[in-house]
Amino acid sequence: MASEPPSPPPYNPLGSGAHGPYHDPHGYGAWGYQPWMEPPPPPQARSTGRWLVAVLLIGMIIGGTAAGVALLVTRGSTFPFTTSSGGGAVSGSVSNVELAVVDVTSKLTGDQGIAAGTGMVVTTSGEVLTNNHVIEGADEITVQIDGSGPQYSANVVGDDPVHDVALLQIQGASNLATVTLGDSSAISVGDPVTAIGNALGQGGTPTVTSGSITGLGETISVDNETGGTETLNNLIEMNAQIQPGDSGGPLINSQGKVVGMDTAAEVSTPRRNAQSTAGYAIPINDAAGIIHQIQQGGGGSSTVQTGNPPVIGVEVASDSSGSAQGVPISGVQSGSPAQQAGMAAGDVITAIDGTNVTNATDLRTAIRQHKVGDEVTVHWLDASGQSHSAQVKLIAGPPA
Repeated sequence: MASEPPSPPPYNPLGSGAHGPYHDPHGYGAWGYQPWMEPPPPPQARSTGRWLVAVLLIGMIIGGTAAGVALLVTRGSTFPFTTSSGGGAVSGSVSNVELAVVDVTSKLTGDQGIAAGTGMVVTTSGEVLTNNHVIEGADEITVQIDGSGPQYSANVVGDDPVHDVALLQIQGASNLATVTLGDSSAISVGDPVTAIGNALGQGGTPTVTSGSITGLGETISVDNETGGTETLNNLIEMNAQIQPGDSGGPLINSQGKVVGMDTAAEVSTPRRNAQSTAGYAIPINDAAGIIHQIQQGGGGSSTVQTGNPPVIGVEVASDSSGSAQGVPISGVQSGSPAQQAGMAAGDVITAIDGTNVTNATDLRTAIRQHKVGDEVTVHWLDASGQSHSAQVKLIAGPPA
């Protein structure tokens, strides 16, 4: 707030169908972990040679504003949008998948609003895969199954902000229907796909749009509302029309198996209800590798966080893009490391451990390179312009 893994044989880590118990032949938990299921390597920039247009990461703010949930992306040219009158997942497959799709509603820190997105149930015990930008900065998370079923509270098990993946745990639910994971390394341009989600955060029966894969291994650069830039790599590009609120929803093939997670949409104007000209999804093999690392406690990855995220205890105005000087503080949590170090509302944070920060995304990224309990050196300017620095110990932030 990538090089693909070697092609494995087709697999179903969660077992026999949307309602069956999972099978774990390798003894690695519900995901039936295979050695090739590794998270994507560090981003590698790729030039597309296209003109810049607006793209949205497709989480949605229902009320208020917040950094990191509705994000603008700068990327290549628009191209003609075509709908598919057929060839997507058959209706029976869609119906089965919908039973394992959840609406994700996040109450954001500091009364900044309500964020809406989508998730998919991946274990019968209630683990849910979604995008990190759907739940980032949330104090409370609620999920509703199939848009009209029971509502439950959910906690964040862990996330990977760099690759925009998060794993939630539904509280008090069991014997849930699950999606069936496909093999994203086996897909090709031209394959029919269907996107399912909570379009425009309206709830109710999940929305379904069909299209085909138009590109693989795509890279997009994200300019978010706080002025920071993020990059997402190795994405599936499609012409299925997805909208804000669809983030975290399943992209399924003609057999009803999940091959990707809906994440971003390219639009001609930066409006949240704009019609998309292209959609982007994270390959499910990449997401599955990250989820396995989260389930194993996040060890071995510099980008995966488990449990509550580290914070110093400051609030940054959600509509502030920062400045050349740094990131203005709008509030300081009572008793927090920031308050103990002498920071106050109106001060400007300029650097973390010697790395300059000029917007909220820079600040969040710099802090999240560390774990709860680590010490970092914070540099800031007070209201009179005087420079300060102090070592502060990171504490656990909100559950999301």
